[in-house]
Order: sequence, then C-alpha cells, then structure tokens
Amino acid sequence: MSSLTNIYDGKKITYIPSSISFWLNYTEALAPFVICAIVYLLGLVKAHIIVSIILLFLSVLFTLTSKLALPSPLLTLLISFFIAIYSFPRDMYIKGNLVETLVMFFNLLEIYYAQSLLSGSLLAAAVSLIFIEIYRRKTKYVIDEEGVKVRYPSLLPLLNNTKSVNYPSIIGVKVSQGIVGRMFNYGTIDLVTDSKTEIKIFGVRDPRRIGREIEKRVKKSSLTREDIISQVLVNIETLERRQEKLLRKITNLLRIRSRRYKRRR
Repeated sequence: MSSLTNIYDGKKITYIPSSISFWLNYTEALAPFVICAIVYLLGLVKAHIIVSIILLFLSVLFTLTSKLALPSPLLTLLISFFIAIYSFPRDMYIKGNLVETLVMFFNLLEIYYAQSLLSGSLLAAAVSLIFIEIYRRKTKYVIDEEGVKVRYPSLLPLLNNTKSVNYPSIIGVKVSQGIVGRMFNYGTIDLVTDSKTEIKIFGVRDPRRIGREIEKRVKKSSLTREDIISQVLVNIETLERRQEKLLRKITNLLRIRSRRYKRRR
C-alpha cells in the first residue's frame, strides 16, 4: 500500500498515511494516562480534582486544534465515573436523613472516582489508540490520471467523507514538512483549487516527489486544454479560408455569367 513507485507509470495508486505521521495523535492518546501517573506519583492533595480539570481542558484543546479530535481525555473521565458507580457496595442502604445520605453518596463517589482515574486513563488510552489506527488505515489517498481523491472515514459508514479534485482545477500545490517529517521523510500536501478551497493530504511519504508529480500532471492537463483550444482556433481559421475561397469562386462565376449576358445583348 505504501509503495509509490508506479505513480510514474500513469496507474492509479491507493495508499494510506504513514504511521509515523500520526505520532502526535498517538501521544495525545497516551496523554491522560501520563498525566494521571505523574500527578498521583507526586502525591498532590486532591489529585483527582487536578487531573479532572486538566483533562477537561485537554478535551477542549484537542477538539479545537487537532485534525483528529481524540476521545481519550473525555473518555477517561467517563470511564472513571462509571467504574466509580459500579464500585458502590451492593448492600448500601439509605439513611432516614436525606442530607446525610447524599453526603455519604458523594463522599463514596469521590473516593471511588479518585481510585479509578489511573485505570480509567489506561483503558481510555487503549481505546483511543485502536480508534486512531482504524482511522489511519481507513483514510485513503488515490492519485490517478484524472485527479486526486481523499477518503476520510467516520464512525458511521454513511458519514464517510470523500473529496476529489481534477487536475485542471488545481492552481497550486504546497508541500510542508515538520521537524519529525524531515527526519522520517513524510509531510503534508495542500492542493489549492480554483474555487479557493484546499484539500490536505496528510502523512505522505516522500511528499516533495509526489508534489512534483502532481504539478506535472496539472501542467499536462493545462497543456491539453490549451492544445484543444489551439486546435479549435486552427479549425476555425481553416473554415474561414475555405469560405473565402468559396466566396471568391462564386463571385468570379457570377462575374463571368454577367459578362456573357451583356455580350449576348
């Protein structure tokens, strides 16, 4: 899937993003577990509250900044909460005083929640890593003779998003590589279309080579269009010349007949 050697043969190439290009997403998936481990090892007072605030902040941050919003921070909180609820003693009874019962309930919930955060973060990290790997493997980039197609997967099959752009509509190809991308030779290709929209191709191996190949195909398609227009213009000029010759013949023929007619008179 990752081989791109046949792209110069004009064949359709389908490949998935590089696993190394998703290193940041893998790191984000493990972030809640690392944070929980560090805070608990430091022995901070109310460590579970500190961790919960940090995870809520990360949930918002990942959603706003990441190209792949990961569920691990919020999932950690939810899993820990459900583990805490499940840990309640089965023989727990309700006292006559409602206030005392609620106080006891929330005290127990806090204790069980604090105990379940570390295991909840580990389980959430595992689920997130599986989710990322499925997303990476389901994301497909297709480069063929007509254009570029990008398929972004979704949890629901009906919501799968496929973007396609033909070479004649591409007006710019941008290649970008970060520090890690330069080390492992992968990057991102931005395709700018004539409608001012962009299609991003993430995790491309040898992105500059692929970018040059796309530029060649874009140039070839524009030359093809120019050739067609030139051919049409040539055909029009040929028709005009033929019409002029035909008009001259008709004019000459009319003149000859007019002279003959005058002589007879």
